[in-house]
Amino acid sequence: MTEEAVRERFDGYIDSMYGYVTDEVQPLNAVGFPTFISKPTRKATLPVARRETDAVGRSFERKFGIVVDCAAGDDVTERTDDYLEADVFYANFQGAEEDRGRMSDELVDRLREMSEAVAPIVDSDEERFWDAVVDVYDREGAHSALDGCFDYARTAHRYADDVELTITLDIGPFGATVDYTDEAVRVLDVSEGRLREKVRKDVDAVYDAKQDG
Repeated sequence: MTEEAVRERFDGYIDSMYGYVTDEVQPLNAVGFPTFISKPTRKATLPVARRETDAVGRSFERKFGIVVDCAAGDDVTERTDDYLEADVFYANFQGAEEDRGRMSDELVDRLREMSEAVAPIVDSDEERFWDAVVDVYDREGAHSALDGCFDYARTAHRYADDVELTITLDIGPFGATVDYTDEAVRVLDVSEGRLREKVRKDVDAVYDAKQDG
């Protein structure tokens, strides 16, 4: 079983995601300030960047841990609450209950699809991650299985209008509470795109090497 190898590989991809989010985040976008504002105000916006990086990163890390748990045998239904609680957008959803229910269903469907895609890799007799991927998938199947694990931004876009991600900045005598949901979705979209590109390159490199060998 390659469960530990799968966890390590996904941890590596989450680390890459952290880096992409850090590179991409523009806290001034979140607060709607011009780029020529004073240095003290710029400094006050830094918590927005840290908040986005930490919230997105922790959410992905927890959720992918649950994906691998389910791929290794945990029942999706029994882990549904854990998965929803780990989702930073769902946790901050403020819309109608009907829409909340739709988002919940969509997230659980994603959990099931991802765990089913990863399960054959976990179940492989190979000990190393990429050896296991090659063992159970052809190139196209590997692209489909792994790309699908990093496509959350579409869900975030659909429900962003009813999500409130806020932070209080130390600006002025009383501070200011700002909503950075739109910026979080933008950063997530770009960062996931970069991560999918990296994953595709990794997959192609593995299968090219196999073909050349």
